[in-house]
Amino acid sequence: MNSRFAPPVLLRFFVFFAAAVPLLASTSGAVRAQPRGPAGPVAVEVGRVQEVPIGDSVRAVGNIAARRESSLSFSVSGQIERLLVEEGDRVAEGQALAALDPTYRVIAVAEAEASLAGARAVLRKLEAGYLKTEIAEETARLEERKAALAKADADLERVKDLRAKGVMSSLELDAAVASQRAAAARVKETEAALAIKTDGFRAEDVEAQSAQVARLGAALDRAREDLKNAELAAPFGGVVSRRERDVGEWTEVGDSVVTILDLDDVDVETFVIEADVGRVKPGLDALVTVDAHPGEIFRGLVRTVVPEADRRSRTFAVKIAIDNRAANLKLKAGMSARAEILVGEKEPVIVVSRDAVLKGPEGEYVFLVREGRARRVAVETGRSVGGLVELKKGALAPGDPVVVTGNETLKDDAEVRSTERS
Repeated sequence: MNSRFAPPVLLRFFVFFAAAVPLLASTSGAVRAQPRGPAGPVAVEVGRVQEVPIGDSVRAVGNIAARRESSLSFSVSGQIERLLVEEGDRVAEGQALAALDPTYRVIAVAEAEASLAGARAVLRKLEAGYLKTEIAEETARLEERKAALAKADADLERVKDLRAKGVMSSLELDAAVASQRAAAARVKETEAALAIKTDGFRAEDVEAQSAQVARLGAALDRAREDLKNAELAAPFGGVVSRRERDVGEWTEVGDSVVTILDLDDVDVETFVIEADVGRVKPGLDALVTVDAHPGEIFRGLVRTVVPEADRRSRTFAVKIAIDNRAANLKLKAGMSARAEILVGEKEPVIVVSRDAVLKGPEGEYVFLVREGRARRVAVETGRSVGGLVELKKGALAPGDPVVVTGNETLKDDAEVRSTERS
């Protein structure tokens, strides 16, 4: 580049820069000077201060199990026509769950009803005997046949005389003899029939027909029971945990179709070591915690202590009963659980979730939520119970809400928006 053009160019650059610097400084200052909007309330989760009995305890871990669990199947085979529930559905005792195709069983019931009706009609006839009109008809028939027999006797005697005189052939005599014998047989048959209608049926016949009615009645009961068993109903109220068949599938007797759990009452199935089993007895209080609901204690009672140790672990099975209805059905089958079985003298103590307690230069403290603000409260902790910790000192009472999530950066008297930890 020609050097004689440099001074004017540089001069223009410096002029531009000198004009721009004050403008940039003014703009930057304006940006810095803009006031910041007020910060909104801090979102936090709170848990409740609780009062629980604590004493010498035996600790154990285990799992939540339903008190009642039933894998349901049909007692007859067939093709599934309807499945009325899904996994997770809550069902009431007696509620229909599934049904097989009933076509052939409906037909079987109709056939059995018809057979039984016919047998009962016959039995009624045997027990009541014949009608007077039927007896009169049979009597008239006997008189008619006796008259026919008398005529046949007379005809036979006449043919015999004529045969002796050589007027009638032997064939004609044989025909007259046969005719007389047939007439006599008809008279005997009618006399027997009249005797039956007059005297009634034999007791053995009535008994045999009664037995037939009973047999067909049992067959009808069986057909109706088969039709009833083509529907599957809940034996108790609970929750559907598994559905193992679908519409259109063929199921045999005993094939599992639906499994239901009764979670109104649950057990904590746990184990204690040999050194502790002597102190654990049915009826003792137990405090149970689960990971799904941190900071919450579920109270239970020792229900069973199995008196035989597991040969491999040398531990004894212990079942702790919990009223899950009082816990709003929060406990689910299969949850892991920790239990503190209280075996000594108990005293009521104030506890709070371990997540609520913070430590600073001045000691331990929690944030108590009051009227939308988090207020710092100094505390002193003691014993631990699962995910909870005893508060030996601190101006807190059972039911007070304390921050358990979002408390790490809180300042005293900070505005908060709180939700209960589930």
